[in-house]
Amino acid sequence: MYAWFYSPEKLPPSYNSWIKKMSCIDQRIIVMLKKLHDKEIQFGQPSCHRSLEDLSRDLGLDPKMGSIEENDALPCQVLHSNISGSCEVHIAYRWLKGFESSIAIYVPLSLMFALRDPTTKNFKRALTSAIRSSAFLATFISNVWLGICATRSIIGPKLFPNVNRNRYDETIGPLIGSFLCGWSILIENPKRRGELALFVVPKALTVVLPKSLQQHRIIETVLFGLSTGVIIRSLIDGKGRKVRGVFGKTLHWIMNA
Repeated sequence: MYAWFYSPEKLPPSYNSWIKKMSCIDQRIIVMLKKLHDKEIQFGQPSCHRSLEDLSRDLGLDPKMGSIEENDALPCQVLHSNISGSCEVHIAYRWLKGFESSIAIYVPLSLMFALRDPTTKNFKRALTSAIRSSAFLATFISNVWLGICATRSIIGPKLFPNVNRNRYDETIGPLIGSFLCGWSILIENPKRRGELALFVVPKALTVVLPKSLQQHRIIETVLFGLSTGVIIRSLIDGKGRKVRGVFGKTLHWIMNA
């Protein structure tokens, strides 16, 4: 998530688009955070950037609320997309919207899999799984906002009144939000946690590894070979059932054909 705020170009395009869609954050705010991080703008100082004033106008607010020169920080009302001036209300709203978006994806998928063996027990399990996964994603989204809002408005200025407000937006807020959102994984089923970890780790590696290293296809080849070797060995040792999903079933069928 931290990379999405400040280095979105390092993430795979599809993953970047997915986060953008689920976050529902106006891209002008993301651009503002990146410019703050890169020291291109500073609130309370002269600036030729007017995108936040345009954002305020589009939200039906006074354009001056988005003025970089006239504010020591972006007002919460603008940051919250005019949903509410209250950080607590805004965080709750983001959770509900995230849950609504997620449940619309997970329920049909879960029910589709349950139709393979349409029993009451399987349907209940499918709905429970869908609700749990939706709560995970909703908490993931709201925790990002919790970190940002708590740092810049709720707690930060009260505990550290002498810290420049720009610091909260340029690094600290998104950093804490990115840290907190990861803990939402505890809501998910333990088995799903491992699957999600395997999904996000390669994307994290694309952020931290230098491009020069990523361009060496030999590394991908070696990793693929080692991974395939582990899977095949587990099948030979009779542990094939540990390889879940369609891939595991297909390999198990091939090895036992």
